[in-house]
Amino acid sequence: MSRWFRIPYRWSKKPFTNIKWILEDLFWFGPRNVIRWIPVIWMDEDFDYSSLLEVMEFKFKKMAESHERDTWHPGANRHARQLRTVELLCRRMNEGITERSDNVSKFYKYGSKAWAEEIRAVEKQDQEMLGKLIGKYITHWWD
Repeated sequence: MSRWFRIPYRWSKKPFTNIKWILEDLFWFGPRNVIRWIPVIWMDEDFDYSSLLEVMEFKFKKMAESHERDTWHPGANRHARQLRTVELLCRRMNEGITERSDNVSKFYKYGSKAWAEEIRAVEKQDQEMLGKLIGKYITHWWD
C-alpha cells in the first residue's frame, strides 16, 4: 500500500465506533490539509534548499499554532516556543544576506571583509542552531 493512504491507528481499533473520526479524516482533515498546502507545494523546486526551508517553516508554523491552541498536554507552551524559534530560523536562513546585513551593518562597514566574515558567521550559527533544535526536540513535538 502506498504512503499517501495509510490507515490511522484510531481507525483500526473499533472501526464502527470510530466512524466519526473516519469521516472527519476523509472529508474534513484530508481536504483541508491539501488546500492549505497547495500554495507551499505549488512553488516547490527540487534543486534549491530554499524550497525545503519554506516547507519546513510552514510545517513548524502549523505545529506551533496547534500547540498554542491545544494546551492539553504538559509542555505545550514550551514546545510552541521551540517551534516558533525553529520557524524563525528557517525564515532567516531563507531571507538571505539582505536581512542579516541590516544588523551586521550597524557594527561593520557594508561590503568590508569584516562584514562578509560576520555575515558568514551568522549564517553558520543559524544553520547549526536549526540542526541542533530539530535534532534535539523533534520527537517531543507531538500533538
